[in-house]
Formats: sequence, structure tokens, C-alpha cells
Amino acid sequence: MKLLLRNMLSFFGENKGHTALYALSVVLIVILECILPLVLKIVVDYIIIPRDYGLFSLLILGFAVTVVLYASSMLLMSSVYAKLYAKVFLRYNHRLFHKIQQLSMSYFFQTRPGQVLSHFTSDLESIETLYKIAVPACIFAVLKIIANTVIAFALDWRLAALSMIGLAVTLLGPYPLDKKAPPVNNSLKNSKAQLLSVSEESISAQLVVKSFNMQKIMGELFSKKARERARHDARAFWIGDMIQNSRLIFFTISALALLGAGSYLAMQGSITVGTVIAFFSLFSAFGTSIGYLAANLRVLADSGVSVRRLADFLDTAPAVCDADNAVEVSAFHTGIAFEDVLFGYKENEPTLKNISLFIPQGSLVAFVGPSGSGKSSVLNLLLRFYDVQKGGITIDGHDVRRIRQHSLHRLINIVLQENFLFNTTILENLRYAKPEAGMEEIVAAAKAAEIHDFISGLPDGYQTMVGERGNQLSGGQRQRLALARALLCRPAILLLDEATSALDPRTEASINQTLLQVARERTLISVTHRLSSVKDYDRIIVMDQGRVAECGSHQELLQKQGIYSSLWEKQYGFVVDDSMQYAEITAERLAKLPLFQRLDHKLLQMMADLFVSEQFAAERTLIYEGDYGDKFYVLVRGQVAVFKKLADGTEKRLAVLQDGDHFGEIALLRNIPRTATVRARTPCLVLSLQREKFSRVLETAPAVKKALEEEAELRFQGQS
Repeated sequence: MKLLLRNMLSFFGENKGHTALYALSVVLIVILECILPLVLKIVVDYIIIPRDYGLFSLLILGFAVTVVLYASSMLLMSSVYAKLYAKVFLRYNHRLFHKIQQLSMSYFFQTRPGQVLSHFTSDLESIETLYKIAVPACIFAVLKIIANTVIAFALDWRLAALSMIGLAVTLLGPYPLDKKAPPVNNSLKNSKAQLLSVSEESISAQLVVKSFNMQKIMGELFSKKARERARHDARAFWIGDMIQNSRLIFFTISALALLGAGSYLAMQGSITVGTVIAFFSLFSAFGTSIGYLAANLRVLADSGVSVRRLADFLDTAPAVCDADNAVEVSAFHTGIAFEDVLFGYKENEPTLKNISLFIPQGSLVAFVGPSGSGKSSVLNLLLRFYDVQKGGITIDGHDVRRIRQHSLHRLINIVLQENFLFNTTILENLRYAKPEAGMEEIVAAAKAAEIHDFISGLPDGYQTMVGERGNQLSGGQRQRLALARALLCRPAILLLDEATSALDPRTEASINQTLLQVARERTLISVTHRLSSVKDYDRIIVMDQGRVAECGSHQELLQKQGIYSSLWEKQYGFVVDDSMQYAEITAERLAKLPLFQRLDHKLLQMMADLFVSEQFAAERTLIYEGDYGDKFYVLVRGQVAVFKKLADGTEKRLAVLQDGDHFGEIALLRNIPRTATVRARTPCLVLSLQREKFSRVLETAPAVKKALEEEAELRFQGQS
């Protein structure tokens, strides 16, 4: 409540002119409404009982003046408060949106979108109700109680004292319930946010939901969260209702006591009949004011929770901030240095371990390695989405922690695997990168990305709408548009994070050629698991378990016969059509798989012809743990994650597989349940081989079949 009052005082303090006019109009209205009991006393004691018609005429004139003054004050109050209310709502919207822009990437990785959106929905709705209804109602109620208290003591101190006792009991009687309201309302807010998160997730994942007939599962999850919200809602309503009803009961008892006491004093001749009537009218006004307070205390409690949630969110400090002595850097001349860099997304779980390397200006450098080896973390640190925990990263000798983030992001730009395009025109999507860019600059960037001719051929040209997330364009067109957007900023350093891994071979080769062209004017740093896209780079850095395992050119790394050579061999030996719907595996590549090493070339060729191409969308499950399988898979393009179900029903990720990896080979040897779940992380093209076809080929080579069966038996014994 203290926080709520501070916010309200701050709100009024920032708008002194309007606040003064509002206060003047409110005071006038309160005075005019509160003198009614005194008017009643005068009417009864000095006009009706003595029948004074002269004073009655003055009373009618006074009524006319009062009505005009009252109406004018009401109009002034409404117009001024409307402006005040609009300002506070606008301020909250701006502060929330600007806070989202300021927060570091780590916040969004740790927080579900529904939790953030709930600040713009339920919390702002509570603030809207607070300032639109509760604040003016409570101001009027409090001022009326104060004014009526003064008038009550002026009429008769004995009845005034009794009124104060009744008022105190009415206000403080429900205090035990008042204490329970904030935590209950906080639980309600959290349950609303969770329900919103489930709804938002379900909408975003409709492709997956419908593909896997998950409607029942999602329905049950939604029902669970909806029941939790309903339970919290019912409890919050019950407490609010009980607070209001108990105050009404206490007020009724107090009113009856006051009426009895006033009647007795009038019969004793201590006060006049007009005073009794005036006092009862006065206490009715007390009752109305307390009713407004009671009705809005629930709103205040609910709004207080929202104010606290918003304050906590607005007080969230970005994990990455500009240092006080941060400098502007406008050019890149020498190189980038990683000096004994230690970094982890979680404490005591390092992702990068003592990385030291130098990237010269103007070079083409690629970071490759198994999934989870720390490749993308290098880019996150370069862009300063996170800060290193030890060591440092310098650009031309400037520590990135001492470069202003705005300046750093002008110097460095990035093209991602999935680049977000806004649901507006091509021109606006490009101009977002550089709002002041002229049409000549935009066209030059589009030409450099080799997308200008395509745009010019569209009926609306650069004014063509791209659709939600750019769904009106193909994958290659979206990537070229994203590249043009990055080039429009003229970055000295261009980063690529799996920029071509989701594209078909022809488009990938075309965009890679474009990237080599634009790299002539800048430093290019690529993170990829697709080795064929970086074999012409100046230097390839191989990451493994957070360390630099190997470094050199493509040919140098192949000669080392190390990790890079092994990765290259895994990805070599596939033929993929341009539509990325069909693939083949060569007999030479098949011979490198452990299960097939015993087969001669003829059998390998027969086996290679039996593989079938299959496509899987992102989030599709290829293998379910516990199901009986009869297929072996080779991953040609894409990434899959391997999960193991834990005792509590949750899943633990065991590994991430990518181009060239294989899984499910036990299914070719024995009909046993799958030991893990395999789910696509990206769109995948795989080759699969059925056990029946595998066995049929082995029938032609009894010795090989027997050897494999013996190997299978040893494997099963080892698993047991």
C-alpha cells in the first residue's frame, strides 16, 4: 500500500498544473455535498417549524447558485482528470516497453513470453481500473469523511464521538481479512500469467499440436491452469466480498446506535429535531463514503499487487549495461582478440573455457564443432548479449565491456538461421536497420544481397507486404532480405549464425557465394555445423567441449585427421536434390558406419539403395521412447535432440545430433523398445532403413549376419 501511495503521489506531483485544478474542483464538490446536513438542520429548525417564508425564498436562490457551481465544478473535474488519467496510462505503457528494449538477452531466455505479456494485460488493466475508478472514488470518500467529521463535531460532540467509534469499527473490523487480500491477489495474478503463457504457447505451436494430435494434451494442460486460476479467483472474490459485507454489518449496527442515541437526546431537549435529522443524514453520508472505500479497497488491494509486479519488473536491472567510461567506436582496423575467456550461462557450468585466439581484420573465420561445443556463445559474447566471467574480448584493443552497446551494434551485425521479419513491407523491414537510409542506400544493400531483381519483379516492388514473420517469402528470399538488412548498416564485422543451414543445397550454395562477395569489404565470422559452406574460409576454428580443439584451413584440418576430419567424413557422401526432399547415401559413406563395416562393397551398394528419404518438420518426434522400432536413421540435414524420460515424468536432453549422425541402429538387430525419444530441432531430411530390408540383404551373407548377431548379443549384455 505504501508503494501504491508513493506511485499515486508521484503521478500527481509530475502534473502540478492539472493536479491543482483537479484539487480545486474536488474541494468545491465535497464542500457543496457536505453542507447538505447543515442545510437540513436550517430547513427544519429555522424554516419549516417557524414557517419563515422570507428565509425560504433565500433558500431557493441559494439552491440555484449551488446547482450552477456544482455542475461547473463537475465539468472541470472530469475534463482535468481525463487528461491526468491518460498521462499516467501512457507513462506506464512507455516505461514498460522501454524496459523490454533495455533488458539483456539473458532475461528473455529465462522468462516465458506470457509472463512479460501479463504486465501489458492484467497488470495494466488493474492500473487502468485503479486510476479510472478507485483513485477518484477514494479521494472523494476520504475528503467527505474528513469534512463530515468536522461538521459532526460542530453539531454535537457526543453524537460525533459515537459516530467516530462506529466509523472506526466499520473500517478496522475486517482487518484480519484485509491482511489476507494481497497474497491472494498476487496468487491470482500469477495464475493469470501462467494461463496466458499456456494460451500463447498453444497458439504458437498449432502446427505441432495438430500434427501430433496433441489437442487433448494441450486441453488438459489448459484446463489445469484454468482450474488453478478459477480457484484463486473464487478465493479472491470471497475475501473481497466478506470484507465489504462485514463493513456493511458494522455500519448498520453503528447507524442504529446513533439513531437511538440521537432520539434520546432530542426527547431530553439536549438537541433539536433538526440536529437529529442532520446527524442521521450526516451518518448516511459517512456510510456512502465508507461504501465507496469498501468497494474500492478490493480494487486497491488488487492494484497494489499489480503496482508491485510492475515495480519489480521496471526495477529489473539489465545484466549487461554500458560502463560509465564506455567509448564510441566507429571503425575496425586491427582485429578481435579473445584473451583467456571463461563464460557460462549458469554459474559453475562453463560453456567456454579459457579461450584465447585472434581474428585479423578482413579475414573469413568459421567456428565449427559438435552441438553444444560453444560456437554460438562466441557470437553472443562478441555482440555483448552476455559478459565474460573471466578474461576479456577486445576489438582493436578496446574491451567490448568499455564500448557503448549502440556503437558496438553499429560495428557488428548478424544474420541468423531464422531471421525475424516484421509484418510490414519489404522497404520498412530494410529501413528498420537504418531509419535515415535513403532509397539509393537501400537498393545498394539489396543488390549486394542479390535480392533487388527479385523485389523489382514483384507487382508492388519494395512496398510488397512480407506477411507474418515473412511467410510470403521463401526461405532463401528471407535470408537474402535479412542479409540486405544487415548490410544496410555497413557493418565492419558481419556474423553468421547457421545462416544457411535450413536452406536447400542450391539456395545455400548461391547465398554462400553472395556472402563471399560481400566479405571482401568486411570481416566475416560464421558459426555453422555445415562444413561445406566454410571450406574456402581463411581459418576454421574447431570447438569441442568449450575449448579450441583445432585451428587451420580446410586442407590443414583434414590432414590432421582430428575432430574436423571426423566431422567432414560424417557430412560427406550424401547426394541431396535441390528441393531438399530426396537424398541418397553412397556405399563409401555407408562403410564408415560401425554397423556396416563388415559388409563388402556389393552388399553396401545393395544396402544403400534400400534407404528411403523422410522429412520431419521442427518439433516433430522421430522416435518415441518405449515404442518398438524397426528403422535405422541417418541424419542428412538438420538437427535432432535425444531425450530420456526421468522418474518424475520430465525429460532430460542427452545429446544433439546433426548432419551425418545416425541413430536407432539397435532396431536393425533386435525388436526391443526404443531407449530414448528423438525429436527434430530444425526441419530435417533423413534416410531410413527398415529391419526387414536389412535382414533380407544379410540373408545373402550368412557369415556377416552371424557376426552381427553376435555383436548385437554383446551389446545387449553390456546394456543389461
